[in-house]
Amino acid sequence: MSKTLLDHYAELFDPQQSILASKYKFLPLNVIINIQKLGTLFVMFFMMVYFNNFSLGCWVYLALHGNYGIEFIKTNNNRSGLGAKRYSVS
Repeated sequence: MSKTLLDHYAELFDPQQSILASKYKFLPLNVIINIQKLGTLFVMFFMMVYFNNFSLGCWVYLALHGNYGIEFIKTNNNRSGLGAKRYSVS
């Protein structure tokens, strides 16, 4: 029986068998994502300084994405406690 597209998709994102899974377990994937999300705040501000562009659009983008990154990390830290294990699917 041939695999459907959904089967291929599920196999790709299976954390145990995926080719996307890291062979090096020095950082969990959620930490890498958190660094990237929070890094947007600093990268955007650096770009504003580098290009000397402090327009309203840049400040709005910085505020929205910087705030999103901070809130994402706060939310993720709240979920990383014992309550997260209660809702995990395994």
